[in-house]
Amino acid sequence: MLQSITNLAKELVKVVLIPAVGLLAFILRVAGFRLAYVDTTKLGHFFCDTHLFCCFLSEGKCRFKYIISITNNSIKNLNYYLPENCRPIPSLFLSYISGWYRNYPFIVENFTNSHTQINDKFMGSEFYRPSQYSKLIQLYNSQPLLNKINKQKKLNIDGGYWVFHFRQPSLFNLDGEMNQKFRNSNIDVAEVIIKEIVKRGTQVVNLSEREIAIEGVINVRAEATFNASSLIEYIGRADVYIGDSSGPTVVAQMFNKPSLLFNIFPHSFFPKNPKSIVHYKIIKSNGRVIPFHEKFFKQINGLTLGQELIDLNVELGALNKINARKLISEYYLLLERQNYKKTRQTQRYYSHNGMERQFGKLSEQNRNWDDF
Repeated sequence: MLQSITNLAKELVKVVLIPAVGLLAFILRVAGFRLAYVDTTKLGHFFCDTHLFCCFLSEGKCRFKYIISITNNSIKNLNYYLPENCRPIPSLFLSYISGWYRNYPFIVENFTNSHTQINDKFMGSEFYRPSQYSKLIQLYNSQPLLNKINKQKKLNIDGGYWVFHFRQPSLFNLDGEMNQKFRNSNIDVAEVIIKEIVKRGTQVVNLSEREIAIEGVINVRAEATFNASSLIEYIGRADVYIGDSSGPTVVAQMFNKPSLLFNIFPHSFFPKNPKSIVHYKIIKSNGRVIPFHEKFFKQINGLTLGQELIDLNVELGALNKINARKLISEYYLLLERQNYKKTRQTQRYYSHNGMERQFGKLSEQNRNWDDF
């Protein structure tokens, strides 16, 4: 009861402040600025959403510069690689304003659904915006950003390399661990993938928070100078990217890197480069695999919290060690083929998601989708 009264009071305060905040937004517009909302504590949102959304805006020759409020919890050392029309400003006040009014488009531009869906509340009502990823990733041109990266000093690595990143539980619950743990990958599976790559003579740069003690793996997070910009640079200069459902994976797709993606959820996320393979987590409900053309599949694919999956009695089938080895063999076979023709399965899925250009291959580990 007390919580309900508190929430109602907060909503009333927001309503009362609308005229003043609306006036502030109007003054900023006249000066050529707009407030923008994006989660600055997560790389996938802070870096990727700003670039993808600003790419969309540039198609319409947007005349505004966007103010992104940052706080002590925001990712540091990223400003150099943000879009030129974004202005990060340290301000707790603007952070509250942009967060409170993120669903009031006449006050704040919400960048969030550039690569993920939004499930939110708006004046006490449930609010949903579908992800714009499939549209924006096709529009995005990464070459100017890659040119900017290549102007920086060379990395302390000899020869070519592949980058690897996997998502694991947060030690300090900074990422809402209970509601995001469905995105994590098993460390044993991650090590199998790296061992299979290293034994083929490929050098691997590990961008994961957890160190992987395997010969041929460079754990760059141990470097004293490593920061968010370093991570962007390692991905930008890599030959191939390997990763799961995480922010660095979105960065790699923006850079159009040949990619091996595993344990991906939601299924609306896919590799842009044709020399790529994606393995999606299988969605099951009451022991039955859910086909992508069913309405229930679309409902599940729009969820962002683990508790929502639990409430619907949904289970996500992740990659195991045996299939991880098969996935690596499948990927090397793809790289060796000069003229690869997509399977009917891949073509049907991409067509279903409105993808018009050439994209990567759906893994044989999702072969039970053939029954769809």
